[in-house]
Amino acid sequence: MTAASAPASTGAAEQLRASLRRAGPIAVAGVVANGANVAVTVVIAHLMSTRAYGSLTELIALFVGLSMPGSALLVAVVRRVAAWELAGAHDRVGPWIMRVRRRGALALIGWSVIAIAIRQPLADALHLPHADGVAEVLIAGGGWALLSIERGLVQAGHDYRALARNLVVEGGVRTLLTVALVGAGLGIEGAAIALVVAMAASIADARRSVAAGARLPAAASDASDASDAFGDGALPGRRHLTLDLATALAALGLLAILQNMDVIAVGRQAPDRVGAYGAISVACKAVVFGATVLSGYLLPEAVARFNRGGHALRQLAAALGLAAVPVAVLVALATGAPRLLLRVAFGPDKVGAAPAFATLALAMAGLAVSVLCTHYLLGIGRRAVVAVLAVAAAVLGVVLAAAGGHPIDTARAELALQGGLAVVLGAMVISARPVPRSAVLDPVA
Repeated sequence: MTAASAPASTGAAEQLRASLRRAGPIAVAGVVANGANVAVTVVIAHLMSTRAYGSLTELIALFVGLSMPGSALLVAVVRRVAAWELAGAHDRVGPWIMRVRRRGALALIGWSVIAIAIRQPLADALHLPHADGVAEVLIAGGGWALLSIERGLVQAGHDYRALARNLVVEGGVRTLLTVALVGAGLGIEGAAIALVVAMAASIADARRSVAAGARLPAAASDASDASDAFGDGALPGRRHLTLDLATALAALGLLAILQNMDVIAVGRQAPDRVGAYGAISVACKAVVFGATVLSGYLLPEAVARFNRGGHALRQLAAALGLAAVPVAVLVALATGAPRLLLRVAFGPDKVGAAPAFATLALAMAGLAVSVLCTHYLLGIGRRAVVAVLAVAAAVLGVVLAAAGGHPIDTARAELALQGGLAVVLGAMVISARPVPRSAVLDPVA
């Protein structure tokens, strides 16, 4: 190493450590929330029959499917606030977000009416034994959209401690209430009600953070230059927001499909196996949850740095490093003692899919990488990610149909698809080149 390269290497290492410190609170909160989720999963697995637990797993998959598109609002909020900030138009954020909140509340009321009306037809379509909890899960999915707006504001202010606290609030309320209601005999309905209440509590906490100090971005040091570059007519408007939202909606919706298609496929093709497969699915997808949590750090960092002509690869490396820890633990447990782990965690009647446990864990590790890379690409305005995810979802549908609901074949199909997708998206991130700021913030870039 030359004398000139030594300071550069030291600086890079220090920047990576700084990224790890900033992402640390979110990672810890994710571990706490995920641990609470695992704990409640273990408890209710012992309180429910195999079929009831399988039904709950399908409803959870439905909620995840609804929450991923809702998270598109978060991406759009972060990108819009960053664009206004860079253009020196910070004063536009407050009035805009008030309008979004009002419209979101009205939309949730309308969605709740629809959810109640379609709960039975949807339960029949999913081959559920009854409609308990269906409406509540749909309403909670709508509530997630409102929560995403508030978290987008917190992330746009880079207030990661407030975001970490909000994750703990959500996980804590959901855990305590789920155990209480399921333990009281409300079953699936109780778990769904707990989900709705957790959304409401998280929205209230996030709004308090925004009002009390989860700052929106302060004006950039080069705001005057940015304002001159954009001009009033070039400031991001409704069309920009719509395109950002549509792109994120498509991408995150496809991620939700990629995450949950296996459970739905097994439920439809082999209903008698969905309970056992659901057990390994819930355990493995915890790592995807961790990646989604860490994207709360990566997304605003990617937006901010790319808007200023840089890259956030160190921040991505930090997020991947933190995500790798639970992946390594899960793969080790799934390889070394899969039946013991499933028996202790979910009960002796849910160990049938143990041979597929380690394979599915590796597959979900690949999906975790894809989640982080997708948020990075959305942050820098690369909409080609939607086409890649769409092709992957179509291919996954074909290979899962060929698996016929067999756990091992399903897990192998997942591993092949998710591993390949992670490689492709990683290559897209590395090959992305920063462009002039006006092009980054223009959705047609």
